Amino acid sequence: MSQRQQLNHALGKLALQAIALNLARFRLHHHTVIELLEPELLELALQLGWLNQVGVSTTGTKIYAFYHSTFQEYFAARSIADRRYFFTGDIATNPAIFNPYWHETILFWFGRRDVAVSEKEAFIAALIDVDNECGKFYYYRAYFLAAAALAEFPESIHSQEIIDRLLQWRFAKFIPAQNNWKFYPLPIQDGARVALRKTDLAAAICGLEIFAQTVKNPFLCWQAAHSLGKVFDPGNAIAIQALVHSIELVTSGDLQIKICESLSRIDPNYNRIAIDTLVNIIQTGKTESLTRKAAFTLGKLSLQLPEIANNLIFDLTIKTLVQIVESGQDRANQIVALDNLRQIFPTHPSTHQTRPILIRDLSIFGQLVYLKVPRRQFYCPNCKKSPTEPLSWLNKKQRQTTRYQEYIYNRVKELTVKQVSENEKMSEDTVQDIFHKIARLKKKTGEHLNA
Repeated sequence: MSQRQQLNHALGKLALQAIALNLARFRLHHHTVIELLEPELLELALQLGWLNQVGVSTTGTKIYAFYHSTFQEYFAARSIADRRYFFTGDIATNPAIFNPYWHETILFWFGRRDVAVSEKEAFIAALIDVDNECGKFYYYRAYFLAAAALAEFPESIHSQEIIDRLLQWRFAKFIPAQNNWKFYPLPIQDGARVALRKTDLAAAICGLEIFAQTVKNPFLCWQAAHSLGKVFDPGNAIAIQALVHSIELVTSGDLQIKICESLSRIDPNYNRIAIDTLVNIIQTGKTESLTRKAAFTLGKLSLQLPEIANNLIFDLTIKTLVQIVESGQDRANQIVALDNLRQIFPTHPSTHQTRPILIRDLSIFGQLVYLKVPRRQFYCPNCKKSPTEPLSWLNKKQRQTTRYQEYIYNRVKELTVKQVSENEKMSEDTVQDIFHKIARLKKKTGEHLNA
């Protein structure tokens, strides 16, 4: 065995021991290193840069670490000859397959060319056949690890089985006996989503294409096609075809809008079907909320496609949102429509608001006087806020003119708070608040307020 082979073998054992230490697996004390590496091998590892001295402990012991954790995981994988090493122990003792510290090492093991295909197949088979105990908690974790292993071992005979199972967990599984779809809990859905991103890309794309073309549920078709065309294979033609076909089957306006939005994100070119669908929803106007959503989606699509910006379609979008802002029936929907308009056309006059408020002023001939004051708010595209126009005669967040507050202050000095409250027909708390506010202001400025 050459010196380099001896070094690789020793570093493999050292890496295995380091990972087994869990919390301290990246920091190796000198006494641990010299147990496995002879002085000349340690010197060679340091010269090559595979090991580095990274510090000194409080007792003066040298601390080493692999150049990068990837080196450590690679050497550890190289030193494991038998796949059963990863299954040592039981669920209670947390074997390597359930320990996240070992996952990269396991993937490196699957990528080794010197490991027999039969060994890799046996490993995959063991992972997808983990005992279904503890509510299948460990079963799912092992299955997700098997999916990740396909990225290093895509030719596995279990590839299609694993991808199909992930798609069921991610989207849903059809139960023929019940004629219904079974949706899995959100943690499982999310785990399957992540596993699909980590598995063999070609297999994941193929599985999604088949699922999007064959599934009979428009909602699931939209989900799968969106993932396929937006995440896994941007612009995928099958994803676009599936979305276009789904629009014709969907009766829900909300889902139609979602599909149109997905089409606009996936298809880099002009998509007439999505635009025509959104225009139809706006013109039909089943509900104000649905109309707003369609207009907002159409507006975003218009901004992405310069050839339809500033034309009749864009004008329809702006007109619809402005109409909802100015005369909508639902106040909450008006607020959302205003925000939508600001995102699409921030300089439009309707993005600025005039909000009338009632302000108490001095009484006239014993009659209470309220001023209906239009408070203008101007939208700032940079800070995304709408500051209110300041008025010199009205303090911020006050419902009385400054001269009226000055009047209340002087009246309290002459009468009691209760008397002023009765005369001015306002609560005693309000009278006291005004009096103390003016008193503090006078003490701070040392001068009277302007009337």
